[in-house]
Amino acid sequence: MHLEGTGGYVFPEPADLRGLREERTATWREINLKYGTDTPVTRPYLTLWQDHGDAPSGAGYFWLQAPAASAARTRQWAAAPPVELVSRSTAVHAVRRPSDGLLAANFWSAGTAQELTCDGPASVLVRPDGRTVTVALSDPTQLRSSVVLDLDRPGLTVASADPGVRVTATGRGLRITADTAGLHGATLDLTLKRS
Repeated sequence: MHLEGTGGYVFPEPADLRGLREERTATWREINLKYGTDTPVTRPYLTLWQDHGDAPSGAGYFWLQAPAASAARTRQWAAAPPVELVSRSTAVHAVRRPSDGLLAANFWSAGTAQELTCDGPASVLVRPDGRTVTVALSDPTQLRSSVVLDLDRPGLTVASADPGVRVTATGRGLRITADTAGLHGATLDLTLKRS
């Protein structure tokens, strides 16, 4: 699906979508008490949703969002999606890009997505590049003092790490402990090299 001026949405799995086009009117003060104005603004909106019912069981979704993509680019992604679904559970949603092995995971709670196991909420990117692997992680909840991530990839050693990132060897790879207190969701980086 393509929405001119917004971008594209690709559903790699069959999906029943509902849509509603409508004009909405509101004031900026409704969302910003300090700097908003009371002047009404009317704009067109398109709302899309998958109706799972009131108490779904085993329901899920998987789509790709391509901000500012053209209709041609959206068709290209629909014909050959750039990522594959790795995990879609209540604990973690993750995808992998086959072209370079990039693994992107959002952990909602403790869980596992292929070679990653995390102790709680976190956003993680693992990017292999030749003889190095870069790990970027953050605590988007901004509530955790640390994030503990196990990376089951043997044969890696630390090339560089942001302050607050500690790495210890495990039987199957590495345990990464990142101090996230006071970072307000900022990303911490770690570069590993193949030995």
